[in-house]
Amino acid sequence: MRSSGPASLRIEVGSADFAAFVATVADLDLVIATDGGTAHLCALGAPVLSVYGPSPFRRYAPFGLHNRLVTRDLSCSPCCQYAAHLVNSCLSNECMTAISPGTVAGLALKAQRLGKAGVKRLAPDLKVFQGPSHLDREELIDAFEARSS
Repeated sequence: MRSSGPASLRIEVGSADFAAFVATVADLDLVIATDGGTAHLCALGAPVLSVYGPSPFRRYAPFGLHNRLVTRDLSCSPCCQYAAHLVNSCLSNECMTAISPGTVAGLALKAQRLGKAGVKRLAPDLKVFQGPSHLDREELIDAFEARSS
C-alpha cells in the first residue's frame, strides 16, 4: 500500500468493457475479495487478498506471487459440500465467521511485508498463504520433467 497519506476505499462497479475494468483494477494497491470470480479477475491487474472459507483453496485460489490468501485450518476443511457423496451438516460456518474483519484489515495493511511465497501461521487454526497455486513450483517442474522423459 502507498505510504503517502491515509488509505482510501474505492468501490468499482464493472461493465461490459473488460479492458477498462482491468485498467481500473491495475491502479489499486490491493483488492480484498472472498472466494469467487472477483478475486480471479482482479488478480489480472492488482495484488489480491482472498478470504477463503469452505472451498478447497488449493484448487480455486487466484495465481500470482503477489496474491495472498487467508483461511482457517480446520479438520472439516475443505468442506464436504465439495464432495458429491457426502452430506453437509454444517450449521456454524465457523470457517468464515471466525476470520474477523480486524484480521483481514491487519493483513491488508502489512500485505507488502509478508515476504516470499509460502505459508505463515497466524494462530493455531489460521493460515496465510502467499503466492498460492494449484501446485508447488517444484512439484510442477517434477511433473513436467516426468512427462518429458
